[in-house]
Amino acid sequence: MVFGVVLVINTILALSVAIFITRKFVVPGRNSLFLVLISLTVWSFAYAMITFSTGLEVKRFWLRVENIGIISQPVLWFIFILSYARQNSLLKWPFIALLCVIPVVSLTMIFSDRWFHVYYISIKPLLETGGPLVIGRGPWYWVALTQSYLLNILATVILVWRFIEFRNVFRR
Repeated sequence: MVFGVVLVINTILALSVAIFITRKFVVPGRNSLFLVLISLTVWSFAYAMITFSTGLEVKRFWLRVENIGIISQPVLWFIFILSYARQNSLLKWPFIALLCVIPVVSLTMIFSDRWFHVYYISIKPLLETGGPLVIGRGPWYWVALTQSYLLNILATVILVWRFIEFRNVFRR
């Protein structure tokens, strides 16, 4: 129960920061950072709803909503880093569409009753009275996870590289 309350507070903070940055700042990456924060808001809120819900079908619904935030976050984070690092030559629609192939396929599987088992083999509540879910990961889960980690690692490398390249700017 306490964990769910913390998630709700996290949701409110992420949404507040997202609204704040769109009203106050005009800097490279602002719009993509807004989308990152919205995806984190969806992820956090849906996870809180999973922990508060008692019925398995309701939990399954919130798991699907949660995955919108989970699966979109690495792509949006990577786009934010490219934008913030001013690597605009990569931010063309064909490249962005290519980044979105695995997330779109993943979400299609998750929202489909027919293909759900390819992403999650099983889902069951941790406790009879509610709480989080215990999930069995299917084969496509590992594909999506691999893409997520690769994009996050690549984004970190780009950010560190730009920091080193422009260290005098960051020192000010």
